[in-house]
Amino acid sequence: MLLHFDYDGVLVDSFKQLLNVFKQTAVDTGLGRQPTRIDFETIEDLNATKLATQLGVRDSGTERYTKRVRTLLEAGGYKPAMFPNIPSLLQILSSKHTI
Repeated sequence: MLLHFDYDGVLVDSFKQLLNVFKQTAVDTGLGRQPTRIDFETIEDLNATKLATQLGVRDSGTERYTKRVRTLLEAGGYKPAMFPNIPSLLQILSSKHTI
């Protein structure tokens, strides 16, 4: 059986790092409002473009906004920690399934 997992928020605890990046992006670009936890929780299929739109970034500023998000993530060495017990769970599952 093939098992497929989402990465952010399922295997790794990325919330704080992503929230900080989006907050800094709002400051750096002057686009949109500051994000909250609720913004991240209410978007299905969360991505930078959809979050920018929810935060009030107009279409004309979306590309600049999302580029800044990527730049900050790359500069900050985006490496969120796995949730506790996920590595051992994945090891157990991978012995019987394709992940």
